[in-house]
Amino acid sequence: KLSKYLGKSSLQNQIIILDEPSTGLHPQDLKGLLIILDRLVRARATVIIVEHNLDIIRAADWIIDLGPGAGDEGGNVLYSGPLDKLLDCKDSETAKALNLDESIKPSSKQGKKKRPKKIIIRNAHIHNLKGIDVEFPKNSINVITGVSGSGKSSLVSDVIEAEAKRRFFETLSMYERQGIHEAPEVMVDEISGLGVTSHVISSRAMYSRSFNVRNTVGKATEITYHIANLLAFIGKSSCPKCGALMLKETEFICENCNNRLPLPKASQFDAASYHSACQKCHGIGTINVPRPEKLIIHPEKPLCKGAMHSPGFWPQGYLCKPFNGGYYELQALAKRYNFDPASTPWIEMTKESQEAFLYGTKEPLEIHYESRKGYKRVYSRKYNGFFHGWVNEWDIGGTYTDILPCEACKGAKIRPEFLAITLDGYNIHQLSELPFVDLLKIIENIALNHETPDIIHNSYRKILDRLKFLIKTGLGYVHSNRIAASLSAGEAQRVRLAGVLGSGLTSLTIVLDEPSRGLHPSELEALLEALVELRDIGNTILMVEHDMLLINSADYILDLGPKAGVDGGKIVAQGTPSDIKKLNTITADWLNGKKKFNFTKREKTPKKWLKIYGARENNLKGDFVKIPHEFLVGLCGVSGSGKSTLLIDTLEEY
Repeated sequence: KLSKYLGKSSLQNQIIILDEPSTGLHPQDLKGLLIILDRLVRARATVIIVEHNLDIIRAADWIIDLGPGAGDEGGNVLYSGPLDKLLDCKDSETAKALNLDESIKPSSKQGKKKRPKKIIIRNAHIHNLKGIDVEFPKNSINVITGVSGSGKSSLVSDVIEAEAKRRFFETLSMYERQGIHEAPEVMVDEISGLGVTSHVISSRAMYSRSFNVRNTVGKATEITYHIANLLAFIGKSSCPKCGALMLKETEFICENCNNRLPLPKASQFDAASYHSACQKCHGIGTINVPRPEKLIIHPEKPLCKGAMHSPGFWPQGYLCKPFNGGYYELQALAKRYNFDPASTPWIEMTKESQEAFLYGTKEPLEIHYESRKGYKRVYSRKYNGFFHGWVNEWDIGGTYTDILPCEACKGAKIRPEFLAITLDGYNIHQLSELPFVDLLKIIENIALNHETPDIIHNSYRKILDRLKFLIKTGLGYVHSNRIAASLSAGEAQRVRLAGVLGSGLTSLTIVLDEPSRGLHPSELEALLEALVELRDIGNTILMVEHDMLLINSADYILDLGPKAGVDGGKIVAQGTPSDIKKLNTITADWLNGKKKFNFTKREKTPKKWLKIYGARENNLKGDFVKIPHEFLVGLCGVSGSGKSTLLIDTLEEY
């Protein structure tokens, strides 16, 4: 930033202000900074800097020292002048630092690093929390429980997680912070021993906020990346020209047709990479084929009077309401082809004008734009049409297009030369389409030896660990190419847990909000085994939970209450499960089995049915389903069996 001033012959009357320019600079680099500052002054600029570095202070021509203290004790000008007289100023802390600089020597004793044994929280008072003090033991499974509204999520999300985010924010550079909203200070006096924190969300929303077809289960668990490592180092290649097995040396060589290919990199098996993605579908695996009949559903009506299928504001609002860019483009198109979007029915428009609206024009349009504030401008721009300009490839749901496999890569997403590299006869796409149960068998058959690099042994172990965990927790039917946003809540959480479990990271604080949410009772034991394994390798688990199996298996329980809202936010009980059972609390009664649900079965005959035929979204097989009216209907099944798909993606969408 300073270099733009260096080429100017004179900087007279220019004031350049710098805030701690030595930040991030090695002592070796300070000389270069001082040379630049000197050149600016020689060019007659006035350079004013805020600085704490003593070497830069010594190099200054004029020093203004404020103090003597901070806050209310500061704000006074203690000294203004050259450096030599500053050293005699007795009230100046800067003078003391300059005088003592040479005499300060580093300590010869190294401090002992003591890892904290507890996560300590003092005076947490956000929402309904009543200034509670908590000490969670490290390397333990800690459960926060209590009636709904007692303050559990406030403690976990608004205190612990918020503090973790704030600390992460402080590690970023000023440039990186510019695009991030900084949360307010956490309403707590002290949090210590927290460490590096990972929040595992048990929600479909984590992946579905942004439906990205490139965000797959394989990438979320990192299985795809580790398979790419195996392919790059130990994969075999078939010649794309003649199909013969190629010899692997410093490059792949086909002894049959003498074709040569460079050895691949692991990154080249990623469809998101430009160098490996299919050039036709750009690594998506599908192409969008325009279907005008999906857009024009009432051809007897004008475009702006109901001819178009418009689920929301777009496209009719965008194209037919003033002060939107699409409105003025459509008006320019209508002027050229002599039709009125508000009064000319679609079927009365000429074939040429229909084609132009759908697929664009060869010649640019003259567009007269006007903003809401009255700003007007005229510009010329090529109109690419509804399908090629506006819809393009974002129509991932097929609202206006048909989504078909790419003809070039057959849905494999990457180029032929990378698909030719295989493990046990399977390429990256075929491996990614295999259910985890079948993928595990193939990976286990791969033989590694002592000559195989350590990085490959590491990737091999990580693939096995994560696949075994996912299969053990009931996700053996999922494959790596499954779009992450299509996962149910239970599936999404186990996918994230697999990423944490297989990472090998220790000393983490793992925060979970009701991990049993979305899980079938038969899968809770596998979840508990995963949590125990995470604890045993040196991690700390903090989780909000209501399930008695998980609460009873905890090392430490914090019970909040006694009631919800303003009557909650207090510590009712804390300690081990055996300690809690001795107390007279609601949670203790449930742990002891004193309280149980008792239901009176009602004999009732259905009179009316809601019937669903041929539901085939995601993994649904089109089975006939009937739901009785005026009944409490339970929809159950293991995680991933299709409950959310049937209820939310099928019935609710209909």
